[in-house]
Amino acid sequence: MGVEVWFGLPGGYLAAVRSEGRGATRLPPSATLTLKRWMSDPAHWSFPYPTDADKAELAGELDMTVVQVGNWFRNERKRVWLPLKRAADKVANSLVPSSVEDIQAEVQRQGDIASGRIDDSAALPGGAAGAAAAATGTAPSGDGRVAGSR
Repeated sequence: MGVEVWFGLPGGYLAAVRSEGRGATRLPPSATLTLKRWMSDPAHWSFPYPTDADKAELAGELDMTVVQVGNWFRNERKRVWLPLKRAADKVANSLVPSSVEDIQAEVQRQGDIASGRIDDSAALPGGAAGAAAAATGTAPSGDGRVAGSR
């Protein structure tokens, strides 16, 4: 079960312009800034795929070809946007139960704890032994018994 998550812009995104090393940009900084502004607009950031009309408009404004604009967006999505989206999705999916059954089971468990039908000490590290250890100040042994008990 996937979760759609909005993820923000990286800090300094608009100010960062690669100008050294292999793969250095050949576009003027003003063109790069204009393209980054388009992509960072909240209306576009969640789906940074310009239409053909958007590409033509940007190309005319920046004295570039439509192919150059398309290539810039393809590279920017691959290098910046997609890694951020994957990281945000990974975090979101780790926070959300993986299935409806997991959600229902957790709701039932929380209800049972709240009503006193089950003891929430089983949720502590070490289970009931962990709860006993917490109460007595001793550490549980690896076999589920409290250290020092026989």
